Amino acid sequence: MKQKTNNNLFIAITGDIGSGKSTVIDFFIKKKITIWKADKVVHELYSQEEVLLKIKKMFGDIVIKDNMIDKGYIKKIVFKDPSLLKKLNNYMIPLIDIKLKSFIDEVTFKNKNEIVIFEIPLLFENNLEIYFDLTVLIEANKSNKIIRVMQRDKCTKKLVASILENQMPQEVKKQKANIIISNNGNIKTLYLQLDVLLQTFISISKANC
Repeated sequence: MKQKTNNNLFIAITGDIGSGKSTVIDFFIKKKITIWKADKVVHELYSQEEVLLKIKKMFGDIVIKDNMIDKGYIKKIVFKDPSLLKKLNNYMIPLIDIKLKSFIDEVTFKNKNEIVIFEIPLLFENNLEIYFDLTVLIEANKSNKIIRVMQRDKCTKKLVASILENQMPQEVKKQKANIIISNNGNIKTLYLQLDVLLQTFISISKANC
């Protein structure tokens, strides 16, 4: 756990695609915990005209559908070509970082002794863990991750495998994370772990008031 600089408890949740991050976040939303989601920020950025024009310039008209960025198509092309993925990340990550820092500053200024959870898929890849008191990795075995994404996104096993290959290895993330939650069973088993995790967060938050 990092040294706290205010009375808020900032927690980052990360994990591979298909690990179950969204299910975990849904649990905390139901518990009325303040949530910040990187994917939501990306969606908001993609709706901005300046970003749309930049993405169009980088990848061509083919990534624009109904005057909106086709996120599904971009995913298909960038995970087939690491150079395109790097190009996209080099543009988008700094924009996301600005939004993240702005939100942290806003919450810190209010200083309401809040537990705030951040869902950040590329947390360790972009060294963003420095902003948080705790980092939580949601881990799952490869076959479960592939099946979940195929069912959710109606995509091929090959595409999911290519996405996983372009992410930081799960074993490396395990070494970096403060807490690891295993999500290879049913939702009841997951929620039992999350109930304990939430009580841990509450205890830490109270201790640091």
